[in-house]
Amino acid sequence: MSQTKNYSFSKFPLYANETPIFRKQPNMLYVPYGKNNDYSDYLSYLYNNSGIHGAIIKGKATYIYGKGFKIKADWNGDKVALEKTLNSINNSQTADELARKKIFERTLYGGCAYLIEWDVFGAIKSVKLQPFNTIRTNVDKSEFYISKEWTREQSTNAKWKRSNGKLPEDTVTLPAFDPLKRQGKQILYLIDDNPASDIYPLPEYNSGATPIETDIECNFFQLNNVKTGFSAGTMVTFFNGTAINDEEQVEIEHAFKSKASGTDNAGEILLNFQNPNTTPPEISPLRSNDLDKQYEQLSKDTINKILYSHRVSNGLLFGIKTPGELGGGRSEFDLSWEHFSNTYVKPKQQEEEEDMNYILSLYGFIGNPVELTTLDPIGIELTSDIISRTIDADSFADMVYERLGIEKPNLVKKDDILTIINSNPIIAPKILEILTPNEIRSFINLPAIVGGDVLKTSAFETQEDFILNEFLKIGESADNYEIVKSCFVYSDSDKFAKEDDQKLLDEIKKGKSYKISDLAKKLKISESELYKSLERLNKANILQVKYTEVKGEISITPEEIQEPPSQEVGLETKWRYTTNLSPELLTDKNGNYTSREFCVKLINAKQLYSRAQIDAMQNEANTKGYNEDVFKYKGGWQTIKGTVTHIPSCRHFWESVLVRKKK
Repeated sequence: MSQTKNYSFSKFPLYANETPIFRKQPNMLYVPYGKNNDYSDYLSYLYNNSGIHGAIIKGKATYIYGKGFKIKADWNGDKVALEKTLNSINNSQTADELARKKIFERTLYGGCAYLIEWDVFGAIKSVKLQPFNTIRTNVDKSEFYISKEWTREQSTNAKWKRSNGKLPEDTVTLPAFDPLKRQGKQILYLIDDNPASDIYPLPEYNSGATPIETDIECNFFQLNNVKTGFSAGTMVTFFNGTAINDEEQVEIEHAFKSKASGTDNAGEILLNFQNPNTTPPEISPLRSNDLDKQYEQLSKDTINKILYSHRVSNGLLFGIKTPGELGGGRSEFDLSWEHFSNTYVKPKQQEEEEDMNYILSLYGFIGNPVELTTLDPIGIELTSDIISRTIDADSFADMVYERLGIEKPNLVKKDDILTIINSNPIIAPKILEILTPNEIRSFINLPAIVGGDVLKTSAFETQEDFILNEFLKIGESADNYEIVKSCFVYSDSDKFAKEDDQKLLDEIKKGKSYKISDLAKKLKISESELYKSLERLNKANILQVKYTEVKGEISITPEEIQEPPSQEVGLETKWRYTTNLSPELLTDKNGNYTSREFCVKLINAKQLYSRAQIDAMQNEANTKGYNEDVFKYKGGWQTIKGTVTHIPSCRHFWESVLVRKKK
């Protein structure tokens, strides 16, 4: 009689759906990382054996990393030095390479660790990533124990031995990161928040561990079915078993398996040689006949549960399609990406930016100098509508003709028209007159408007007519005043400079502090104009001020104010439209004016205007939607006599005059 054998079957010690508890054990310096101190191995096992889970982990890490770090355009620090640091954060990695591995580890384990090394002067020497599965810590996380021999799976030693609570021989003990004690090597330990533990992290997909294991076991089950054919789902009964010994039974088993199992025997014919009047072998299936349907439903449920545990609403974001479900189209995909990006990717990127900017602050780069560049999943769908609204009409037409494979007719292009307008200002107005509003809008890449294809009076002409009519209505006749003194004004920006300076002097007092923002509002001028006025008065030795800054707010304190010479009683400042040439208006040989209608009418009106009148007119123009400075109409284009050269200023300009009203 053969000896009875007891067999023991073992698989990897899975945790099933038990959440590990991290507790300090007696006589141990460190807290075990899981029941058998191997929880990191379990997480690695899930990642390496579940294709769905692994794809999501890699995809999430890729989305978070995006295109890597870039220096912010508005950061005002030393960008050359920062670029150098980013390119060599340690002796073997760039900051991007370090970040890519760090993001992957934090996504897989729920935590990561930086190995910070200081030099003898207390300056940071290098920053590296300490593999998370090599780390164990104590209850208060003040010390960290680094080893590659915690588990057999980690070890490269063929004769690995369990430490039984003791520290492995290769253990290195390092203190926690402390920026106030800048010496040696330290561990900067970063873990995700979880109410179940504050010693070791639980990954964000922890609730999906069971469906992930189910996915793995289903894969093993299917593989065994393919390899064994009958597998353990079929029982073959031989009715003459008692007539043969153990060796014959083993021989029959091997012969039967070689004929009936394995992928090489798929579709083969199995012959059964049977003696008459004997009982044939009985083949009994042990599994349900609808196992394929059960597997399909189980696979669908498993995929959905894995996706949910990862906070993913659409598996297509990671190239995962649920069996039996139709795709929702591009709009559903875009909506899923927007949701996942806003609720997961961007918050995670913000965490990574904070971590990297803190590391860079240790190098002396303050002010959060870098940010991550977002990576879109598969790019933007460029429809014909988007293309036509984005690029100019000529380029779009070129694309259409090229796609159709036909020759494009030789038409006048928009660029050709713009070249003519820019090179010859004399005929530019005439060209614009024969263009529709939509044609003009296309020159500056603006979309067409309803009714814009009808030729109308240009907006410029309408605006100029309004301003001209307003000037003619509000002015006073120059015949009522005696001009005492005139001051030629060359630029629009200085048209009211002297009045601004006087208003400033009237407002401030020596020794009193004024905020720039408040003073500009009170004077009803911009802060830029106020600074210019202060500079002019300083150069003229009329006003000396002291500048101070508190919390980003700049203030001035007048230290010296020289009283300007008193103005004669009865004098006031007016403005007029004039010229320094004679005659004021030119005519051709037939006696027709060659100047613009605007210039002709305003010169012939011979009117004067106060500052208050012009300000009121500007406000009226703004309410009509004309936001241009009314003084922009001081002139058009002038052709220098005897040449073909054109300059952007005519013979007429605005001039301030000191006047006395006639009695």
